[in-house]
Amino acid sequence: LPDRIDIPQPLKMSRGLADGYEDLRMRTLAEFGPQGGLVALTKLRMYCAHPDLSNDRQSDPAHDMPKYVRLLEIVDEVFGANEKALVFSTYTGMADLFLQDLPKRFPKIFLRVIDGRLPVDQRQPTVDAFFEHVGPGVLLLNPKAAGTGLNITAANHVIHYNPEWNPALTDQATARAYRRKQLRPVTVHYLYFLSTIEELIVER
Repeated sequence: LPDRIDIPQPLKMSRGLADGYEDLRMRTLAEFGPQGGLVALTKLRMYCAHPDLSNDRQSDPAHDMPKYVRLLEIVDEVFGANEKALVFSTYTGMADLFLQDLPKRFPKIFLRVIDGRLPVDQRQPTVDAFFEHVGPGVLLLNPKAAGTGLNITAANHVIHYNPEWNPALTDQATARAYRRKQLRPVTVHYLYFLSTIEELIVER
């Protein structure tokens, strides 16, 4: 196999984002009592993916959201090289947000989603269309729905938008692009926020 370049991308929340994170944590603990810790884990992970998953949608998802801004920067670099990327996220809400926003910023790219909502018999045809597309493109993937079985070596960039508790799931997802028949070096980005539940997941 060619080289694989792993790039952790620790990011710092803005003050407003961090205040919202702490407010959500405290409200969840107060609302759910002894069980609040477990509930908060899920809510805080979603908040770190994007506050819009917890609140009303903003007009610009990049506003005051360093992780989303970094994703756009990486994608812009990939498209500038006329290459393709896989973007993995746990949440269907993120896939929907990407689908709404990315075509506005990059109108000529290939953009599709493979997650639990896509029937199994339509997943391989979606991958085939990704291979056949001439030019830059992105496949938005759920690591559980698309983390095994699919050969997606048309992409040589992988972006893990939020960390998973199970590192094997992340490795299996990366292996969709970094596998036999891959002819180019593969760059793997891991985005996560410092001083949050995401940093704890990465450390574990």
